[in-house]
Amino acid sequence: MKHIILLVFISVFSFMYSHEIVRVEYFIDKDPGFGQGIEIKKTESEKIDFVAELEKLGIGPHILYIRSMDSEFKWTQTKNIPFFINAEKNEKSLSRVEYFIDKDPGLFNGVEIKSVDGEKSEFTIPCTDIQAGGHLLYIRSIDSDGYISTVKTVPFYMKSTQPELVAIEYFIDNDPGKGKGKTIYLEDNTEHFSSSFNADLTDVEPGSHIFYVRGLNKDGSWSSMENFPFEMIASALGDITIETKYMVNYDKSAGMIRVIYISDSMNDKFYELFDLKGTLVQSGKLNGNNESYLIKCDMLNDGVFIMKLMDKESIYSKRFIIKR
Repeated sequence: MKHIILLVFISVFSFMYSHEIVRVEYFIDKDPGFGQGIEIKKTESEKIDFVAELEKLGIGPHILYIRSMDSEFKWTQTKNIPFFINAEKNEKSLSRVEYFIDKDPGLFNGVEIKSVDGEKSEFTIPCTDIQAGGHLLYIRSIDSDGYISTVKTVPFYMKSTQPELVAIEYFIDNDPGKGKGKTIYLEDNTEHFSSSFNADLTDVEPGSHIFYVRGLNKDGSWSSMENFPFEMIASALGDITIETKYMVNYDKSAGMIRVIYISDSMNDKFYELFDLKGTLVQSGKLNGNNESYLIKCDMLNDGVFIMKLMDKESIYSKRFIIKR
């Protein structure tokens, strides 16, 4: 039998002046009216100990209300005590357990978990059609009497799985077309390219330019382009200097995001960090007057992000990967 035992101080219901309490009553969820609740037998003690029967109540949240009346028929304010009724263990058997991801398809329309044994169960969720990024797994159950449990929510993050890279190509300023840039073949196939190589800048004139690079996957598809603005400077002696205006990458040794941001502006520099869904996940000021900055990213999962760098005179955007 479902019941709740309460020990309540009678002073909760007493008036500040000395009138005798002649009735204490309680009700659950719905007020039947003054004097119509279930009477609690009063004792001479300052405490009231009583058992509230809950047999007819369903599983879920409820509110117990208690009030008292004095010898002049004046009622106290009603005291409320929220409580929750759980399904009793080993009394009911589960008839169905189901899960769904992100969007509720409706009761009995989720994916059924068929092997439920006791209080714990292990099951495998196919993730082939789930896109990379943050998601929510929902689980609920229905017992033999038709009672539906509350929905359990489990957040999870789906990492991106990309085909292996077999080559990269680069070009400067103007796109010659896919497969027509200067190609570098990779000896070890990898999902991400993080290495150095010598770029041919023989025909590049002094001035501002943009260096572009993209990758060729094992399945023959091309990645989106990454771009790196740079400045080609010729001295009076004919020496050539190359300056990178900005660069963003994840520094594994430091465990932080490293930003190189070269600007002639004396204004404050700021950054905004977005995930691939366009959600702002972090922002702040690039502190100090250095051209190299480190940004903490302890709260971020591995994945692809877009860094937006800005001051009052310019705005740059750069996509990069966090992979620990």
